[in-house]
Amino acid sequence: MAVMRADEHRRPDAYLRDPHAHLLTGEPAISQVALMRRMNAPIGVVLGRGRFGDAVLGRAVAAGVRQVVELGAGSGTRAWRLPLPRDVVWYEVDLPGQLAAKNAAFERAGIAPSCVRRCVDADLRQSWAGAIADAGHDPSTPTVWIAEGLFYYLERAPAREIMRTVTALSAPGSRLVFDIPHTDFRRDPEKAQFLAYMADRGSPFVGAADHPGELLPEGEWDTDAYLSPDLATGQCRWVPRLPTRIARDHRLIWYAHAVRRDTAARPPHATTEAATPHPPATSADPDATPTATTTAPER
Repeated sequence: MAVMRADEHRRPDAYLRDPHAHLLTGEPAISQVALMRRMNAPIGVVLGRGRFGDAVLGRAVAAGVRQVVELGAGSGTRAWRLPLPRDVVWYEVDLPGQLAAKNAAFERAGIAPSCVRRCVDADLRQSWAGAIADAGHDPSTPTVWIAEGLFYYLERAPAREIMRTVTALSAPGSRLVFDIPHTDFRRDPEKAQFLAYMADRGSPFVGAADHPGELLPEGEWDTDAYLSPDLATGQCRWVPRLPTRIARDHRLIWYAHAVRRDTAARPPHATTEAATPHPPATSADPDATPTATTTAPER
């Protein structure tokens, strides 16, 4: 939601900076966000996951990863707003035509991406591996996968199929960042009006998990996951504390990060960086504050 990022950027105490989000906003979107706020929609997650994803991406780029695939890219602006190395290749995957308005907005503004950016038209509910292969993606080298705001709208079977494809295309050391509602989200009476509204619009929230790792093929990834209260209390190692004003509307949304195991080289129980302390911040992750908590929180 570019409107949320644009509003936040204007705050002197902004948790997430996005100087380009305003290019993608308009009166219909502004009105919709205002309506969602009145319904206590979980829109604060847009800001939290933005900062979380920036941190994961920054760490991976600092470690030498040079491929990024953003699934359901929508109004994402990282390819422009982050100081990425010029040799990073960024694949934005979305339904045919979905990226056209964003492309036009940046072209009109005369703003070029900081890296190599490639648009990939594909429906993630169907076979899409060939589309990113045709665009140049190399599955033999590590990739950062970003899937923000995607799994809210997918039942378990198609969500797991996407994750199987991601796994098949991920070399050891690849990173994955995504968000998904906790199973209890749909039982929260405070969200009933919002959930009914989304269902009436034809975009029902059908995705949920007791833990995000349930979506991933067993034994293939090491995962750490957090709920927004963990971010708000400093228990997430990736980001500074999430302000209460942002955290309170999405306490039952998972933030997840996973690292692809080298299953051919070591046993499934071996640990990876997903369970190690957070090293210093990087150029694309300028403000991240490490903490000690690295495992999924208890409910």
